[in-house]
Amino acid sequence: MNMPDPLDTIAGLDAGMVLALVNRLGGRENVDALLAGRKAVRFEDVIPLLFDKHGRRIPPPRDEEQRG
Repeated sequence: MNMPDPLDTIAGLDAGMVLALVNRLGGRENVDALLAGRKAVRFEDVIPLLFDKHGRRIPPPRDEEQRG
């Protein structure tokens, strides 16, 4: 039975993307603590901004299906 390659999970990620992920997690210390089980993360959906800094309305992104 062929086992999937575990590195397929990160296929397509370049060094810049990995660095951005580490930065989003708060730095290397947080990554090390997360992997060691001393910290946990919780993911939440982000609410899109509806107005820019000048008070202008930003239209919501259209779904791919609606773009047709």
